[in-house]
Amino acid sequence: MAAACWLLAGEAAATPRHGWRLNAECQRRLALQYGEHALSIGAHLHADGSWSLSLPDGAVGQARAQRNGSQLTIQLDARRLHADCLQHGDALQVYLPSGLTAFTLPDPYAAEADIQHGDTHLKAPMPGRVVALLAPLGEAVEKGAPLMILEAMKMEHTLVAPGPGHVAAYYFAVGEQVSEGSDLLDFVLP
Repeated sequence: MAAACWLLAGEAAATPRHGWRLNAECQRRLALQYGEHALSIGAHLHADGSWSLSLPDGAVGQARAQRNGSQLTIQLDARRLHADCLQHGDALQVYLPSGLTAFTLPDPYAAEADIQHGDTHLKAPMPGRVVALLAPLGEAVEKGAPLMILEAMKMEHTLVAPGPGHVAAYYFAVGEQVSEGSDLLDFVLP
C-alpha cells in the first residue's frame, strides 16, 4: 500500500488535481513487482484529493499521501504511517517501522526478453486508434521490427516484434479504435 501511495503522491505533485476528464473518472491501475509476485493495485481519485485503493486480495482502503523528498506520510483509513522511500530507475525501496520492502516497477511496454518460441498475442498498451499495419502477414521480421502503430492523445506508439518471426493475423484494421489490453495481433516466433 505504501508503494502505491508513493507513486500516486508523486503523480499528484506533478499534475494538477483540478481538471476534467472527458467521460471518465480519474482511475488508475498501478503495477508493482514484489519478488516473484506481480501486484495490481486499483486507485480511484476523489474530489477531496484522497484515493480509494483496491488491493489484489480484495481489501479496499481510503488513502491520502504526501511526499516530501524521500519521506512519505500516509493517512490510511484511521491510521497514520510514515515511510522513507527510495526510487532509482525501476527499483523502489520502502522503509516502514516494520522493515524494508523492495519493489520493481515493471515497464508495461517492454517485450518479454525470455520468449524463445511459440505464438504470442501482442496487446494494446493503451486505448487508442490503429494508424498503420507495418508488417505484411506471413513475412519474416527480426526482433525489434515495427509491426503496428497506435495513436492515443495525438501521440504515436509503435509496437515491435518481441523476437524473430512473423505476423500471423491482425485483429484490427487501420482507423479502428482499440481498448487497453485488447489483443492486436498474433505473432509467431520460430
